[in-house]
Amino acid sequence: MVRTSLRRRRRLIVLGCGLTLVGVLAGYGLIHSQQPGGASVSIRVEVISKPLGPTYAEGAVAVLIATRDSEAQFTEVVKTSKPITRAIDPGLYEVRAALRACDGNCDRLGQRERECSTKFRASQAETVRLSASMEVGGPCTLELR
Repeated sequence: MVRTSLRRRRRLIVLGCGLTLVGVLAGYGLIHSQQPGGASVSIRVEVISKPLGPTYAEGAVAVLIATRDSEAQFTEVVKTSKPITRAIDPGLYEVRAALRACDGNCDRLGQRERECSTKFRASQAETVRLSASMEVGGPCTLELR
């Protein structure tokens, strides 16, 4: 009886770890869930820091928040210059981009700064391309490409 209980616990732990890994990979955009609509959004983010301009002592990351009908669809913390792509349902969306200062190794983030937003309509089987540019100490722009 003790062996069965221990075996069952191990299986539950392995299953829990697997589900956690899938959730983490999906959160970072490495696993794309295909949604019924067949549309997608691709966003390229560039954070500009001028050599003699203001900087964040411990760095900063870009954060993207997409909403549809006032409901959050996804939030993405962008740490690379590679564009992120997400499968989305057709409809009217608003995407907000902002910088968040890092505290230490970016496990904890400061308040959103340099925020900008844009709205777009995604149609079936369409890829919407957006470009976000945020300058440390300067403006934020988010536009359709």
